[in-house]
Amino acid sequence: MVQSPPLPQPLWQDLLDLANSSETRAKGSLLLEKGADPRGLFLLETGMLAVDLPSGSRVNLPATSLVGEMSWLSGEPIRATVRCEESSRIHWIQTDHLWAWINNNPTKGRQLLESLSALAMKRLQGHFHLKTYLALIAHDGRKPALLEMARRHRQMLSSRPLLTT
Repeated sequence: MVQSPPLPQPLWQDLLDLANSSETRAKGSLLLEKGADPRGLFLLETGMLAVDLPSGSRVNLPATSLVGEMSWLSGEPIRATVRCEESSRIHWIQTDHLWAWINNNPTKGRQLLESLSALAMKRLQGHFHLKTYLALIAHDGRKPALLEMARRHRQMLSSRPLLTT
């Protein structure tokens, strides 16, 4: 059974069409390396990815998953190492290319930012320490998506310490 994409289907298709490159990667291929500079978003059309999280745990992401959103939103280095767990069809969208699309498509761009913010929040709640997330928001206030995520989830975040600079 194929899972639903993490974004609404029309938006997922827009991103597939926007991809700068598409390729099939072999099992074991390195997709993202912890500590590297962010390069954009990666959409997994088929296959499976293994994500080694900062906590030391590993999660597998099935087809129609998306990775790289946290570093893309924050501009921070990659926080997890991602490899192909099996042969996988990957689509890559370069950061500048994606921002240009968002600026030229404000309605869909806002929908994308909201969807990516919700996905990042869900993943952070499940796999990271929340204080790290709050410091990330405060650290990188130039990204409206992170501030929007904090606004949308202010009820849950209000009991947590927020570092400001």
